[in-house]
Amino acid sequence: MVLGGRLWSLGIGTSMRKLVMTEHDQVYLEALVLVMCARVAVAVCFKRVAPWVLRVRDAGAPVAPPELEAQVQMALDSVGKWMPWENLCLPNAIAGKVILARRGYPATVHLGVGHKESGTMRAHAWLEAGGGVLAGGESMDVVTVIPR
Repeated sequence: MVLGGRLWSLGIGTSMRKLVMTEHDQVYLEALVLVMCARVAVAVCFKRVAPWVLRVRDAGAPVAPPELEAQVQMALDSVGKWMPWENLCLPNAIAGKVILARRGYPATVHLGVGHKESGTMRAHAWLEAGGGVLAGGESMDVVTVIPR
């Protein structure tokens, strides 16, 4: 306990007590961790997570508050700056779905395919919750939705 007492006397314990995460901070931290986990899941075992990821939310399901949706959208948009790899749409959509599901709000991940100007094929994923697009909305107009 002497060590703990010394830490408190140095003021380190005081700064540790102030280290309280707000809901906003929790969403950002969750987004950072979950995008990394989703990236691994997509690469390693997508067959196992696909049934849950592609589940459509019920029409009568509760809708997330607009403040939470805005926080999730901002977190997913900004988390790509901290990734050591390219920020992809599918891991972002999966991470957003998990963040909302942990709080009891369902969301739907949509998948689509299309062609780039060069003629090569492109795929895209986006997350929809509460009637709005939270992640991946920038390219959803140039792809055709894959029916379920």
